Amino acid sequence: MPKIVILSSALQEIMPFYRHIADLKIGNKKHIEFQQGRFKAHEIILIITGVGMVNSATISALVIEWFQPDLLIFCGLAGGVSANVKMGDVVIATEAAEPEFLTIYSKFVDTPFEHTLIHPHHQMMQPEWFPSTSFPDISKSHDEYDVHMGRIVSSDQFPAPKEEYSLLFREHVLAIDMETAAMYQVGWITKVPTLAVRGISNCLLKDGSDPKMSEANVNEAPQRATDVCLDLIEQF
Repeated sequence: MPKIVILSSALQEIMPFYRHIADLKIGNKKHIEFQQGRFKAHEIILIITGVGMVNSATISALVIEWFQPDLLIFCGLAGGVSANVKMGDVVIATEAAEPEFLTIYSKFVDTPFEHTLIHPHHQMMQPEWFPSTSFPDISKSHDEYDVHMGRIVSSDQFPAPKEEYSLLFREHVLAIDMETAAMYQVGWITKVPTLAVRGISNCLLKDGSDPKMSEANVNEAPQRATDVCLDLIEQF
């Protein structure tokens, strides 16, 4: 039975899974609570990470060590960056990056620190963009909203890093969150397949601001992300 760990940053983002997972039981490891059950032919483990890159990377590394999952998924909310992405849509991240790292290579080249661009465990240059695992195209399976596949960036600056925001359009970024890139990087280091599914709760302006933050769709968007996530799991 394939084992899949699903991460979310907050309770509200992971709650939509509860009614789909059979035999759900609560467990604990080193004071970190998780829930374990079944969905179709898959063993499912649900864990809340907390918000931000460090929380995402820490919990991702721990669950890989504890459970040896066949797939690690992050499911939750994101802000729309591309004009093609609307509030209530869902984005599946084909690649993820930190905005601050999109310029680090050019800054390090021809300096005494250039050698640090080679990752010590992979003996290759660390990529700017970390890839997801492969997944089927389900973009036409949901009529009431659009499912997009493309790039997501992650940053601890909320709602977005202002200095790097213009780079996101050059890099054809669809959405921004605070966890996906960290999980993808852990997956790249450990060679564990990763995938992120994000419901668009709000859309940012071209300067990275969101004056309509109070209107964010934090109720329906997690449900839609969950539905897409479960569709993908069924085909895994």
